[in-house]
Amino acid sequence: MRLTRSNIASFFFLTVLVLLSAAIVRAEVPPNIRGEVTDGVTRKPIEGAWIVSGDEITRTNHDGRFELHGKGTQIGVRAIGYSREQFRAAPEMHVSLSRFEVRGLYLSFWGAGSQILRGGVLETATKAHLNAVVIDVKGDRGLISPPTQSALGIEIAANRIVTIPDPRAFVADLHNHGLYAIARIVVFKDNPLARSHPELAVKTEKGALFVDREGLGWTDPFLHAVWDYNISLAIEAAKDGFDEIQFDYVRFPDQKGLQFSKPNNE
Repeated sequence: MRLTRSNIASFFFLTVLVLLSAAIVRAEVPPNIRGEVTDGVTRKPIEGAWIVSGDEITRTNHDGRFELHGKGTQIGVRAIGYSREQFRAAPEMHVSLSRFEVRGLYLSFWGAGSQILRGGVLETATKAHLNAVVIDVKGDRGLISPPTQSALGIEIAANRIVTIPDPRAFVADLHNHGLYAIARIVVFKDNPLARSHPELAVKTEKGALFVDREGLGWTDPFLHAVWDYNISLAIEAAKDGFDEIQFDYVRFPDQKGLQFSKPNNE
């Protein structure tokens, strides 16, 4: 078919009409599940809690209320600062969440790959009644511990040493021990990225690559390409089952006289 302005206008009109029709139909379908999410101690409503049933996701309003149109038998509920919970679905639900206070240990890039150190952490967590472990997904030297699909990460050889070959099994094991899994991602202190892509790196006053006291390069915090790279690693960690992402080194290097892609102040 030959494209004309008339054809294009008709196409967009039909598209909008279909979307509006779908929205109207959905609005007319009553929700199968209604509910309220509250704090288990204060009984106050929790705003912004995530409610998941199958492929349907919604969030609670200011009054802690939610509605679902799906027909799943289970719903998952989660809110920042609270334990993740799962409940059997019912037409009207009152969900009470418990506050979650992290008490945990840290496993470095190398520690995550050591059965001895990992076993020691699990043993200590049990004896000391701890509930969380922080894991280096991208550590202080910019190396990625699990396999990655990031084209940039592969290009700069940030995954040349894999210390967590099966991250989903790794996280599942932590969950089986009753532990909350936190993925630590060191952001702007990134030696492999800075050295492989100097256009993304922090520079000295004379335009040379800046390296810190450890001899490591840093990436420019202004550049969205650096943001996108780290966000892609966070998404992979979330898909692997980590409960939380801890972005570390979200800052500029603490040295004066450096050059960035944009003007900066204190």
